[in-house]
Amino acid sequence: MLAFFANPWGLLGLVAVPAVLAIHLFQRRFPPLEVAGLHLWGVQAPTAEAGRRRDRLPVSPSLILEVLLATLLALLLAQPRWGATATVRHVVAVLDGSASMSAESATGETFAERAVATLADRDATGPPTVWTVVASGTRPVVLAGPRLAWDEVSPTLADWTPTASRHDPKSAWDLAGEIAGEKGSVLYLTDRDVSAELETDAPRPPATVETVAIGEARPNVAITSTRWDASTGRVFLRVANYATAPADVTVAAVGTPQGASGQAPVEVFATVVSLEANAEKSFSADVPEELAELVVKLRGGSDALPLDSTTTLLAPPTRVVAVANTLPADHPFAAPLGRVLDALRGVAEVEAGRADLVFGVGPPPDGSQPERWTLRFGDTVRGQAGSSFVGPYLIDERDPLTAGVTLSGVIWSVPPGEPSTQPSGPLVSVGDKSLLYQTGAGRDYVLDIDPGRTNLPQTPDWPVLVANFVEARRDSLPGARRRNVRVGEPVGFVLPPEVDADDPAPLKVARRGEAEGRPVARSRLVRLPPFEEAGVYEIRDGEETIETFAAHWVDPAESSLLELSTGRTPAVDAAGVTTKVASTWPLAVAAAIAAGLLFADWKILQRKGGEG
Repeated sequence: MLAFFANPWGLLGLVAVPAVLAIHLFQRRFPPLEVAGLHLWGVQAPTAEAGRRRDRLPVSPSLILEVLLATLLALLLAQPRWGATATVRHVVAVLDGSASMSAESATGETFAERAVATLADRDATGPPTVWTVVASGTRPVVLAGPRLAWDEVSPTLADWTPTASRHDPKSAWDLAGEIAGEKGSVLYLTDRDVSAELETDAPRPPATVETVAIGEARPNVAITSTRWDASTGRVFLRVANYATAPADVTVAAVGTPQGASGQAPVEVFATVVSLEANAEKSFSADVPEELAELVVKLRGGSDALPLDSTTTLLAPPTRVVAVANTLPADHPFAAPLGRVLDALRGVAEVEAGRADLVFGVGPPPDGSQPERWTLRFGDTVRGQAGSSFVGPYLIDERDPLTAGVTLSGVIWSVPPGEPSTQPSGPLVSVGDKSLLYQTGAGRDYVLDIDPGRTNLPQTPDWPVLVANFVEARRDSLPGARRRNVRVGEPVGFVLPPEVDADDPAPLKVARRGEAEGRPVARSRLVRLPPFEEAGVYEIRDGEETIETFAAHWVDPAESSLLELSTGRTPAVDAAGVTTKVASTWPLAVAAAIAAGLLFADWKILQRKGGEG
């Protein structure tokens, strides 16, 4: 057994002992003397000499208690420890945060639970160990630590459920290596034997990391793709059977009607889908227009990972773009533009005064409606004979308005002279000539082209260009373009006009049913961090919900559990650190004794004061 102090500087508190002795040494107290009258108190009365002098130290119960109390308090400050010197390892455990770790083994436990049990067994049977636990993911997270005893780590790991999509664990290994330093060791627990992946491109842990695989091949059925199409009123799913035997899987859905809060969901469809071994099949079904929410579940087959067998979908938002085609009937682009607009979904042709997007000719907008977008076709008043180009064209591929536009084989003619509106942001140019550009008047664009001397309307680039303008305008409309997103996918939406974008108070995002949420910066275009777990999330402005999203978990790479296995790859060098392991329970006992001494001294002094 070895005694030592965790805080040796606390021993400076022992200076209180000589201070107590000095107080008792230099004080003079006279015992009470009872007399019959004051006249009897005369020259025989003892008188104290002036000044202080040293007397013999009176040993009293108060002195003994105060010395003991001062000594004990100094020892408490020094934090004494009793124990044995031993080699205590600092192990940084990296737990694979992939969703496949949540799959159930043949014995009914999940691989995540098996990983935690492996750590507990090592702590119980191995040398004394302090732990730091890191979970891998898109961003690694320290679950517990650093340097905690197992009884402090295990409560945190009891609530850990891995749900991450397939990711590169290198960042988690790097973080663990930094925490472990030169004297610690790193242990990686996963469900795939990395030693069997030497011939693949799978990431390999560093040689200093011990890897233990605790998985096993398991069959699983999963939803690998979902889409609710508002224009057709149908939901599209892709279902997979990751198993070595065929399976009949029931795809069932229940829906909640619009404004039916508190009502029981109604069954929408239930269909049996026959799946071959290790195969996928697409499925679609009609969805009533009045539904606000749809919950799809798989039943049947061998399902080791429930996470990917259920998904919640919200009715997609209705985002119709009001478009006005103000080109004259005899304009060469009028008919081709009308044909493209008729073919696009979610487009309503309206009058120019009510339009979100206006195609036409004429002067730039006056700025009275800054939210309106315009695409104006070039001037014909500049003459008939101009320059013609066949490329190569310089296209700004970063702008969504020109996404997919190549202009291969396009003859582009420009009237002579300078355009009436000068460009401020070219999207398509040739040489020093801007052909498609944005002006300085808000979202005003000009297609500088001679409509009678070009083949652009007859090329595949024409419908792509028009569709890009329509979809870009749709994205800028208030609300969310998509309410059904994948876990880990960035999310954004435009604030509705009735919500103040300049209010300094942040918005809140919370799972449905949660009272509190995390703050989100408020702006006209709200960008949310990716949702890390499946569920329905609400965006709130105070007590009002202004937008709702459903995050569904889809990752075929994680849903396939047939490649899970066991194995162990030892580390090249397992380090340890020598430190002192000791119990701290004597501190609690010493504190209780100190409290008792303080109380006893107080009682003694109180009794003496009463006697005086």
